Amino acid sequence: MGGLGLGDGVTDIAAYALHGLNRRSEVRANNIANASTPDFLAKSVDFETSLRSKIARGGDLTNRTVIESVADGLINQNGNSVDLEAETTALVSDNLLFQAIVNGYNYKIGVIRRALGTG
Repeated sequence: MGGLGLGDGVTDIAAYALHGLNRRSEVRANNIANASTPDFLAKSVDFETSLRSKIARGGDLTNRTVIESVADGLINQNGNSVDLEAETTALVSDNLLFQAIVNGYNYKIGVIRRALGTG
């Protein structure tokens, strides 16, 4: 699978997810910044579909594919499709997930360090 070579692929999956969440966070921040821009269409990022597929097939997790697309949503009278409340809530949710993955990754590294007698 590549990555850090820890044997079980967990670190590769975590890295893939963190990359996807980071990109989605950047896109959400751009959506929020353009919430009042006329004719701006909000975008979304999907990395979960690719990640699930690669895990199922045993694919290369070092190629961290994210799919950016125009988000589904209502367009207001200004031609803008950003739902500020939904974007802000989802950004908070994504940040919590990001932190949970980092905490899990750090825990795994701690276990390995203790097993090696270095932690």
